[in-house]
Amino acid sequence: MKKWILFIVLFSIGLPQIYAQLKFNTYNKQLIAKAKAENKLIFYEFTASWCAPCREMKKDVFPSSKVGEVYNNNFVCIQIDVDRDPHNISNNYDISGIPAFVFTDASGKVIHTETGYHTVDEFIELAEIPLAYQNGTTTPVQDLIISYDSDPQNFEKKLQAFMDGEDWKDEEGASLLLALASNGQEYAIQHFEKNEATYVKVLGQNDVDMYLAELALSEIGDQLDAAIDNKQEPDWALIERILKKHLGDRYLKHMYELKSIHAYLVNEWVPYVKNAVRAAEEYGKSAKDDSEKGDIYMEVVLTIVDSEMDLERDITEQEEVDAYKILYPFLKETEKLVKIPSSDLYSELAYACMVLELEDEEDKYDKLEDQAIKREEQQK
Repeated sequence: MKKWILFIVLFSIGLPQIYAQLKFNTYNKQLIAKAKAENKLIFYEFTASWCAPCREMKKDVFPSSKVGEVYNNNFVCIQIDVDRDPHNISNNYDISGIPAFVFTDASGKVIHTETGYHTVDEFIELAEIPLAYQNGTTTPVQDLIISYDSDPQNFEKKLQAFMDGEDWKDEEGASLLLALASNGQEYAIQHFEKNEATYVKVLGQNDVDMYLAELALSEIGDQLDAAIDNKQEPDWALIERILKKHLGDRYLKHMYELKSIHAYLVNEWVPYVKNAVRAAEEYGKSAKDDSEKGDIYMEVVLTIVDSEMDLERDITEQEEVDAYKILYPFLKETEKLVKIPSSDLYSELAYACMVLELEDEEDKYDKLEDQAIKREEQQK
């Protein structure tokens, strides 16, 4: 079923500081003593030579001066290779996957943990909770997350108190509860069932429907996987009935989404593009405004572009033409919706025009792409 479950800004007076990349240390007791003496938290990255996301972060994220600025100044950073861990540090923490990121105080108390690939911005955001803890400025949501990571025995009691109050009725709080419900936390599931209308008001219909779709997938995921494994067409009538049961008349966006995923997994390019565009259009109907709708469309555009590079076969010339006949009007609509079209969007529009032999339009979008690239470089 897993196939389907798809600043700290440091100001200084005087000369500007130049920050290096994130600097990791090898574990030793003197480092822990240093953390205590300097009143710093400890940041562990658990990695391995065979871990692809770890290598990607080493290449794309850790060299960032923005990352170095935050982590080098606020943490004692230690890197642990789980296959070469003579002090058995990884045994002290519940490492469920790598890369794993664990923030502790100098005594070893866990404050926050995360796993998986993070972009530069996501990795900097990851430091917010432990730094708020260090500064005594945590929000109620951050307190609950810290409790989840550091005090599991008392977590449910704290969760119940959080849900009984008012702090959950904002985007941060409702998103956390919905994530817990998605992971099977029974109290959070019951809370959602009693307060669904409030979740919709706070988060928007699309986010709530995503959770409801996950419930539907728990019923049909195995059937979908079996269809892929046996190279058969899924029972779309059954899938439609189950989606309708959970989502009512809002089921269609998820139906198209599942059809697009199925088409991609069986290497059918044109049906993949067609259903991905249809899904985006249905998601767009629940958007709060044109800006949010544009963001939805743009996300789908980038997903389609990435998917073409990852497809397990070459796309024929006719398939490419047929796909861009579908995609070009969608790209044009996306251009209208987004506030500032990106170079990626203009690049895709120019390429679509080339495939469809729209020479004048291709020249126009080539120029717009160049302008967007210059603008984006100036903003870096």
